[in-house]
Amino acid sequence: MAGSGKIKWLSVLILELMLIAGIIATGIWWYSRPKPLQENSDKRPPHVADEEKPSSESLAIPAPPKILNLYPYEFLIQELFIPVREAKEQLYLRTSLKLRYSSATLTQELKDKKGQLEILLKYGLSEKYMGEFNADSVRRELLAKINRMLKSGKIEDLVFTDFRIELK
Repeated sequence: MAGSGKIKWLSVLILELMLIAGIIATGIWWYSRPKPLQENSDKRPPHVADEEKPSSESLAIPAPPKILNLYPYEFLIQELFIPVREAKEQLYLRTSLKLRYSSATLTQELKDKKGQLEILLKYGLSEKYMGEFNADSVRRELLAKINRMLKSGKIEDLVFTDFRIELK
């Protein structure tokens, strides 16, 4: 029993010494760390001493640049569901897109031909196989097909706002 009491006393002594060493190390770290500069302090690092303090005007966040809108008109076609060819499971392409153009006269023709546009888009996308869904090449093909159908102007850009293949 006498040996066990000495081991307990020795382990308590070692733990106390480790605690004291930790407190001392924390104190040394706390007092040796760099102190933040005060607002009215003239003690500045040498590389900042010669520089002027920034004015409130120079700290203002600049306004974001204006984005040049090349196509002032857009025609939205939403929620087309197209079955994917030769998929092992019943997959569907779910897509929405924007047609962008510069001619105001084209808006009425697009409204009048919306049903034809949707059929053309569904047909154009349904003839693609699973491995052929490259959005950029599909976009160019559809753009050419749509422009052949229109009389009062041309669509200049086609943007997919949603392009997902889903399990039905």
